[in-house]
Amino acid sequence: MGPNNINLISWNVKGISNKTKRYKIITHLKSLSCDLAVLQETHLNEIESAKLKQRWVGQVFSTRQWSLQRSQYFVCKKNII
Repeated sequence: MGPNNINLISWNVKGISNKTKRYKIITHLKSLSCDLAVLQETHLNEIESAKLKQRWVGQVFSTRQWSLQRSQYFVCKKNII
């Protein structure tokens, strides 16, 4: 990819509270050289959210809606933002 391109992925993960599933998803995003990912329907509470932030090198932002099911997380590489 050129210097002005961003590899963007949107993924309905259908819950990543499970440690193994969360690890596999983060590992897969890294293998795809993902610059920015939108993870939908994460079902993460505050404790699990912190664990996601520990696994990803870069920024993690969340949008909390009225239910855990509808929460989304944006994960970005360090050099994007």
